[in-house]
Parts: sequence; C-alpha cells; structure tokens
Amino acid sequence: MNNENIVLELEELLKRQYILSSERAVEFINFCDLLGEKIHSIDEEKKDFYLYIIQHLRLFFNSEFMYHSNLVEKALKSYQKMKENLSITQTEFPDLYATWQYDIDRLIYRTEARIQELKAQFAVIQEDYIQADVLFVETLNRYNVELEFEQKNEDYEHYFDSLAHIFYNTGLLYRIRGKTTKNQADLYQALKNLRKAEFLGKTGFSALIDEIKEEKFSFTQIKLENQADTFFTKGLTESEMENYNIAKNMYQKSAQIYRSLNHLKPAFEYELQEQIQISSYYEATAKNYMIQDMNEEAAKQFSNASQILQQLLTKLNNEVLSLQFAPQIKYFDAMELFCQAVTEYDKLDTKAAEHFDLAQKMLNRAKLESDEQNNQPLAKSCTDALARLNSYQEIVELMLSPSQIDREETLDEFKENLEEE
Repeated sequence: MNNENIVLELEELLKRQYILSSERAVEFINFCDLLGEKIHSIDEEKKDFYLYIIQHLRLFFNSEFMYHSNLVEKALKSYQKMKENLSITQTEFPDLYATWQYDIDRLIYRTEARIQELKAQFAVIQEDYIQADVLFVETLNRYNVELEFEQKNEDYEHYFDSLAHIFYNTGLLYRIRGKTTKNQADLYQALKNLRKAEFLGKTGFSALIDEIKEEKFSFTQIKLENQADTFFTKGLTESEMENYNIAKNMYQKSAQIYRSLNHLKPAFEYELQEQIQISSYYEATAKNYMIQDMNEEAAKQFSNASQILQQLLTKLNNEVLSLQFAPQIKYFDAMELFCQAVTEYDKLDTKAAEHFDLAQKMLNRAKLESDEQNNQPLAKSCTDALARLNSYQEIVELMLSPSQIDREETLDEFKENLEEE
C-alpha cells in the first residue's frame, strides 16, 4: 500500500461517524493499531504528525470504549489526557494541523463535551445533585457549540449525533431535577428527551428509561397516597364534629383513590385501605340517618359496614387482621341492633328492651377489645353509643320492659353465646 492510501485511511478514520457502542470502539482501537504500524513503515515527511493523529484517535476510541462501558472515572481521565495531547499537536504542527483543522477541532469540541458530561455523571454518583445540575447545563452548552460548528460546516452526519447527545443530557438533567424536587413534570421532560435521543440513534439507556418510569409512578403513588390520607383524616375530623354528610364524601373520595392505586399497581395494602374507607363511609351514612331519626335506614348502613369488613377478612384469611378488626365489626353489629331497637321502641314493640340490652352487651365487649388494642377512636364511639343507649334503657324500663324473668333468661342465653364465642 502506498503512502497516499495510508494517509487517506487516516483521514477517513478521522472524518468517520462517531461510534455507538463499546464493541465498535474495540474494533476501531484494533484498526488504529494496524494503521499505526502502516504509518511507521512509510517514508514520509509528515510521518510524525500522522503518528500523533493516529495516537490521538486511538486514545479517543479508548475513551469512547470506557464512556459506553459506564467507566466514568477512567473515561474522564482518558478524555482529559487526549485533550492535552491534542493541544500539544496543535502547537507543534500548526501548518499540518490546518489541513485537517475542521475534523480535529470537531474532535476537540466532542472531547470537551464528554469531559463535562462525565464530571456531571460523577457528581450524580456522589449524590451531589446541585453540582451535577450545574455540570449538565455546561455539558449542554458544550454539545451546542459542537452542534453549531457542525451545522455551519454542513456536517449533518455528526450534527445528528450531537443533537442526540443534547437530548440525552437534557434528559439526565431533568431526571436529577425530578428526583430532587419530586416533580413529575421534570421526569416527564426527562423521558421525552431520552426518547428523542433514542430516536436519533443513541443507545444503551433503556434501563434508565425504565427507572425513570418507575420513579415517575412512585411519585404518583406518593401523591395519591397523601391525598387519600388527607381525605380520610378530614373524614375523621368531620365525623368528630358530627358533620357526617361531609365525612362520608371524604371517605368515598379516599376509597376511590385507593381503588385507582390498586388498579395501577395491585397491592394488599390498597385493597385493605379501600374497604376500610368504604366501611367508614357506611358508618358516617348510618350516623347521619340517626341524627335525622331514620334508624331503620341507619341499621342497614351499619349492617353494610359490618359486611364489608367481614367479606374482606374472609377473602384475606388473615388471623392477625381478624383479631384487629373484631372490635370494629362488633361495634357495627351492636349499632345495627341499637338502631333496630330504637325503631322497635318508636313502634312500642316490647322486643326493644331485649335488643337494647343485647346491644349494650355487644358495645361493652367492643369497647373492652378496643381499649386492649389502644384504639381510642373506636373506644370513644362505643362510649358515646353506650351513653345514648342508656338513656333509652331508662325510659324502656318504665314503659316497654317485658317481665324481669323473661329478660334475665334472654340475657343468660346471650351470655352463654358470648362465652361460646
């Protein structure tokens, strides 16, 4: 091979498109070694300059190998060394440098952009996100300089590669901003820019896209969970103030959010919370009916609340949860019986006395168990219900009570049933 062909190979290597993978980098490192041997063998006045150029290109491809292999620190040092060596070549061979000035300058711009990018990535590794943000902004500036340089020289082969790297690093910038601010909009911008980079041929970051998607969903989860918790807390507050119409709406909204969360990512906790909110909705509805003296409707709602929890426990078949919810279910059942007794009292039905007594027993048991679990809200509900129930019992004793013997027999039967439980 004559000298002219060897120089032409070197020039083509200098002008070629950027590589896109570590595997391709290895191929060109080996090609540089072979071409370097050929250059050594030629008798040419510019031989030293050509040897410098092939050494720079080999160092560049080696740096690219490390870059594509995510060897951040090693790649950074390699690019910095290459930049220093290129500066020496420019100084020692100013005339020869001018013959390939565009391609050498383009390589310098790319090297400077890579150095900034790797510094930014290293800051991310160290979790110094403020510094990483600054460095990614500077990285974009450097790639933009290269982009404008290539556009000015109508070098669109390299132009689109630079554009891909601008989109890629913009994605990385928005990703760290999204992570630090928990801002979904930033993560959306990150995904949008990374997909643009992917479209333009940049590869090797599909796992990163998946991570950002997971982070974006995680932020959505957190936001929705906080909203659901806020509605539930608001419901409890309104219930305390006996604003049951508002409370039931809050519980309904909370249940809807947990249903949506369970649809997005099925989880035991979401299903459990949804059913708790629904039972709370029925409870608030029932208490609202009680205020309006619509006790028959209230009894149905307490029954619904009890059934929701019982069905949930049957489905989950969890002994710990069964023990935890047992006093809540007893409370709902007691309140259903209480409301039934009030309806019977209003109709002057003598069974009211018996049902008031049974409801009292059940409320006392629910309160005892809620105290043992340190469930103060439920214990308070039981206490309030007992106070109201006792006022009915005092009147029933005077007006509707069946014979004392019959009642004692009924209560004995109930006591036996409780002991059997």
